[in-house]
Amino acid sequence: MTSGISQRKLLSLVFEAAQCFIPTNELSDEQKERLDNIQVRLCSCRRCRRALETKMPEGWAWVGHAQKETYKVGISRDALKLLAGIGTQEIFPTGFLEFIDISLHEIVHILFPEYSEEETTKKTFQWLNSLDWKALMFS
Repeated sequence: MTSGISQRKLLSLVFEAAQCFIPTNELSDEQKERLDNIQVRLCSCRRCRRALETKMPEGWAWVGHAQKETYKVGISRDALKLLAGIGTQEIFPTGFLEFIDISLHEIVHILFPEYSEEETTKKTFQWLNSLDWKALMFS
């Protein structure tokens, strides 16, 4: 590890950051309960490993996955290492934003299990764009 932060702690921080974009006042009680019960873990499943091997843009979309019935989210251990520069000394600053996006996307899958992939992507984009970045940076 490069900076003394564990992969699990980094995952936890990114996942918590993703939750900041969720307008909980717009969620039903059932959705709030789901949100409270989501478990996130580092994943090394075959799908997560293969996501990094693909050169196609949608490959990165596979570095996270949600189990809607059990409220579990898996985030690729290898992808997190790569974007955080663990073992390479090269950090990708936009990688953290990418992981916030991926985490939020997987949360949307759990909160709205009836949504298609397109609807999930649209809701994720809507929530990410609801933050007034300029006001946040210059306040």
